[in-house]
Amino acid sequence: MICFEVGTKIIIGEDCLISSGMHAWTGDAHSVVDVETGKRLNYGRDIKIANNVWIGFQALLLKGAVMGRGSILGARAVLCGEVPPFSLAAGNPARTIKSNVTWKTDVFYEPGINSMVHTD
Repeated sequence: MICFEVGTKIIIGEDCLISSGMHAWTGDAHSVVDVETGKRLNYGRDIKIANNVWIGFQALLLKGAVMGRGSILGARAVLCGEVPPFSLAAGNPARTIKSNVTWKTDVFYEPGINSMVHTD
């Protein structure tokens, strides 16, 4: 499900993997108003997803979220900030937990890692 606020957009790069149940909200679907001035405080903002990004199961990207190239967002993470390029972020709120990583679509094993897999 992707929700928009008028005038905002979600930009998705190439070669991204987006798991099921992901939500992206560029706005709040309601107004938060300053009591003294009557001005709205919570305007919507774009969401930017760079190339080769993996977004995990049921992740939530909130207004202004940015995912850098080659980054990964863990399952059920809530992103309201930025994931730097080639980083893994997880949690609520999402925080970078590992840098200098990326992902590949294929599963592979190095020799000796898994005794059930033979890598001749």
